[in-house]
Amino acid sequence: MAYVRRLSLLLVLLTAACVLAQEPPAPPEPPSPPDPPEVAASTNKQIRFATSGPASPTPTSVSPAFECMAAGTHSNQSWHSDDDGQMRWTVNMGGNSCSVDLRAEGAITFTRDGFGFAELSPGGYVDITERTPQNVRRLDVKPGSGGLTYAYSVDNNKQEFDNNARAWLASFLLGLERRSGYAAEVRVASLLQSGGPNAVLDEIAKLQGDYVRGRYYARLFDAAKLDGPTVRRVLEQAGRDIHSDYELGRVLKAVSDRYDLADETSRSAFLEAADRLKSDYERGRVLMALLRRPNLSRPVLAAALQATTRLHSDYERGRVLSNIVSGRVLDDAMIDSYLSAVADIHSDYERGRTYVAIMNSSKLNDAAVVKLLNSVSSMHSDYEMARVLVAVASRYKLEGDVRSAYLRAADKIGSEYERNRALASVVRKASL
Repeated sequence: MAYVRRLSLLLVLLTAACVLAQEPPAPPEPPSPPDPPEVAASTNKQIRFATSGPASPTPTSVSPAFECMAAGTHSNQSWHSDDDGQMRWTVNMGGNSCSVDLRAEGAITFTRDGFGFAELSPGGYVDITERTPQNVRRLDVKPGSGGLTYAYSVDNNKQEFDNNARAWLASFLLGLERRSGYAAEVRVASLLQSGGPNAVLDEIAKLQGDYVRGRYYARLFDAAKLDGPTVRRVLEQAGRDIHSDYELGRVLKAVSDRYDLADETSRSAFLEAADRLKSDYERGRVLMALLRRPNLSRPVLAAALQATTRLHSDYERGRVLSNIVSGRVLDDAMIDSYLSAVADIHSDYERGRTYVAIMNSSKLNDAAVVKLLNSVSSMHSDYEMARVLVAVASRYKLEGDVRSAYLRAADKIGSEYERNRALASVVRKASL
C-alpha cells in the first residue's frame, strides 16, 4: 500500500510539473483602432476635412462669446510651422468683456461639415477657452487609442462631453469660421448643395471681416455659375459690405472675368460698386479687367468712360481711357465724352498719349478735332503740344475752323523748334 501511495504522489508531482512547464495562453488581441477618416485636401496643410463619417450637430447660431463680441472685435490669428514640421494654430479674439482663445498643434481633421473634430495627428491637441460675463468654458481635445478624448469644463467644473457640449462646440466653430474662414471650402459646398448660391450669399452677409467675405465669394465663383439676378445681388452686396479696396477689387474683377453684364441693371451695380473703391489703382484695375472682355456693348463702354471721370490719378485715367479706344471705334457722342475726360488730365504726357490713342482708333469729325485742338492750347509741354499737332496734321484736312484752331494752338508753343515742327506740318499738308 505504501508503494502505491508513493507512486500516486509521484504521478501527481509529474503532472503538476508538466502543467507549470507549459507556455501560458496568449492574451486576447487588443481591439483595432478605428480607421482614420478619408480626408479632403485643403489649402492649409494643418486643416483637413473628412469626406465621410458622421456630421456634427448643425448650429443655428454662434456660441455666446461670439454673440457678445462687437463687430469691432480685436483679433489675432496665426499659423506657424517649425523646421521639424510641427504645425501650430493660434487664435485670440475679444470684445465687450468676452473672448475666445484657441491653441492647436498638429494636423486637425474636422468632420465633413467643419463643426466637429474627426481626428488629430499623434501628439497633437486642440485647447479652446471661451469667456463671457456669465461663465468660462474650456475644452481640451487629444488623440487616444480608441479615438479622440475630450476634457470639458464650465467654470472649472468638469462636465460630460455630451450632446449639449457637442452643440456648444459646433456653435463655437461656426463663430470661429465666420471670423476666420478656415472651413470656407466645405461651407460653401455644403450651402450650395442645401440652398444654392443665395444660401451662400445669406451666409456671407453674416461673416465678419473682408478677408473672410472675399474667401467665400472666391469659392462661390469657382463652384457655381450664377444667373443674372444673382450676379446683381453679388455686386450690390459686395459693394455695400466689403470695405477693403483690395478684397472688393478682387470680387469685381472675378465678376467681370466671368460674366457679360449684358443688362443695364448689372452694369449699374458693377460701376456703383467700383465707385466705392477709394484707391484709383484698384478702381483702374477693375475697369481694365472689364475692358479686356471682347465685344463689349456700347452702354458698357459708355459707362466705363463715365467712370474714368472719377479717377483722380492722371496715370490711371490715361491708362483706362487709352484702353477704352484700343481696337475700338467710338461714335461721335462717345468721342465727345472721351475728349472731355482727357481735358481734365493735368499731366501733359498722359493727355498727349490719350489724344493720340483716340486718333489712332476713331475718325473724328471737324467739331471733335476743333475741341481737341482747343484743349491742346492749354497744355504746357512744348514737346507734347507739337506731338499732338503733328498727329492731327497727318490725319485731317487743315481747313476752315480746324485750320484756325490748329494755328492758335501752334502759336502757344514757346519753343521755336517745336513750333516750327508743328507749322511745317501745315505747309506739307497744303502742298499735297
